[in-house]
Amino acid sequence: MPLGIGIGLSLTRGQGVGAPRFSRPIVAILIGDSQPFGTLNTGEQATAVAAYTVTDKVKVGQTSNGTAVSWTTYTPGTACGIEAGSNSGNVGMEIGFINAFRAAYPNDTLYLIKETQSGSYQTRGASTGAANITSAGNNTYTVNSGTVGGQTLVVGSGIETGVYVPFGLFLANVGLAGGRSGAAFGPVAITKYAGNLSWSSTEGLTYNGNSAQIDNGMRARGLALLALLTNPLVVAFNYCIGTNDALASLGANHATDLDNFYTRLNANFPLTNAVWNFIRPALNGGGAATVRSNIATKAATDPTKMKVIDMDAQNRWDGTHWDLTGVTFAGAQCFANTVFP
Repeated sequence: MPLGIGIGLSLTRGQGVGAPRFSRPIVAILIGDSQPFGTLNTGEQATAVAAYTVTDKVKVGQTSNGTAVSWTTYTPGTACGIEAGSNSGNVGMEIGFINAFRAAYPNDTLYLIKETQSGSYQTRGASTGAANITSAGNNTYTVNSGTVGGQTLVVGSGIETGVYVPFGLFLANVGLAGGRSGAAFGPVAITKYAGNLSWSSTEGLTYNGNSAQIDNGMRARGLALLALLTNPLVVAFNYCIGTNDALASLGANHATDLDNFYTRLNANFPLTNAVWNFIRPALNGGGAATVRSNIATKAATDPTKMKVIDMDAQNRWDGTHWDLTGVTFAGAQCFANTVFP
């Protein structure tokens, strides 16, 4: 139903007319790939936009340049969160959470941090080919064959394990940032991976310090958004990553990457009161069983704080992405698992 919440709902759960239920700003975080982003068919995306009644009681984080952030009114078609470091108007898995929150707490404001990147993995990004490089020593690198550009993880003999940096910075700084010094090497073959498609927190200090990488960009923007609020309370961390790990059979490193991501996010964000909702990927792809097992194992370590949402009964309109009913269900389940003060 549309979210035009009127007086008829203002007394929900004992609230008086116009009386907020919470004394602190309530924040929900949603991160992941194209599933939470909202990869719906054209007709359903239009339906979602038309069905929503805009209210200033729902705010979403937006960015002006990939770094600077602000809170704005959630507006389907215009402002629904951040995708790949840029503002997006796509309705995704947040809609079910918003619907449920507005029905339960119509006098309170929900602050939503939504960060997605279509095609992304929990683990190391997909291989993007190979190249050949030489180092003459003293952190000087030369590309002899192939190309390395953009957000790239380079792996090979003589290269520090797990260095994600734009290649221009790699040529200039990787020795210093990655700790390399010493004798010349090469020429050696290197394998390249798409660094900007990985949520991994495992790959190394250079990677973890690169603000352009998705995991770091999300953390920086999220912390900046929280800093704009007075004593915010994060009640839910809604996680939907794994579709691409499953399809690409990337489960081998998934458990370690998931553990490290969970540890890192808990160290960075005030998540003491937040429930982690793992929105389980479909049994689709050679790595799906491994990814699903890893998520179940992780959640079982603290079943009070971590919940797994079963999406197997939901329809995938293109064989991969859940339809509007599915993404709405996911968000509603996230809300149902959330513990409010």
